[in-house]
Amino acid sequence: MKHPWRTLGLLALVASCTPEMMSDTLGQYDQHMGTVQSEVTSHASLMSSAAAAEISAVEDAHLARMLGHMSAMRGDVRQMMSCGSTDGANMMGAMDNLERECRAHRSALAAVTEPAAMRAEEARHEQAMRGMMDAMRSHSGSMMSSSGGMCCGR
Repeated sequence: MKHPWRTLGLLALVASCTPEMMSDTLGQYDQHMGTVQSEVTSHASLMSSAAAAEISAVEDAHLARMLGHMSAMRGDVRQMMSCGSTDGANMMGAMDNLERECRAHRSALAAVTEPAAMRAEEARHEQAMRGMMDAMRSHSGSMMSSSGGMCCGR
């Protein structure tokens, strides 16, 4: 080799520009979905034993965690959209629905004074979230199978 440093520099440049597969981003999105599902389940369990004085603080912390997870998921969807995914708008809409449900749940619990009503709202919320997330997981699964070798720039 006449110029080994040029060759080494070129190899370093090529290695730093390796594309990310859309399936990697979808996998990351699905991991966030699993984390959200765990949050919903653990929150419902926590609420079943929460004292009335704790409900507001527990709900505020839950909403903050959920919004953080959804923010990460939105980043994944934006990445997939940059890869050319045409399903991004549907996925963003599904996350908007999740966020609306979380905020509506928080508002509903702020108005609840009876323990039975609180448990009923928690059960309704958990079921609504499971249904929405099952639909989102199904959608991401079909995207995974259709993504093939689609690459994204970093």
